Amino acid sequence: MSKRSSFVFPWMREKLYREIRDLGLYVRMHGYEYLIADDRRIVALLFLEPWIDKAELRVLVPEGELVEKVLSKIRLLDQHLNVEVIYLPPIEAT
Repeated sequence: MSKRSSFVFPWMREKLYREIRDLGLYVRMHGYEYLIADDRRIVALLFLEPWIDKAELRVLVPEGELVEKVLSKIRLLDQHLNVEVIYLPPIEAT
């Protein structure tokens, strides 16, 4: 049985919010969910499930080093969290 992630604590989720924001990204946090955007658009969504030691990073815009930078901030605070990265297909304008 795995241990619970440290992200069960609100202060740790706030710390992750600040770490991602310090990358120069816009971050909107609500409970265990993070909306991550650059100056033009939403680039990723992060969903934490710390009670089962799991997270899901859904990438909407696979540009540059975004994924590695966000993952490094997560690992900085909880190196044992199992993070699944999912690249979502682009949505075409109609």
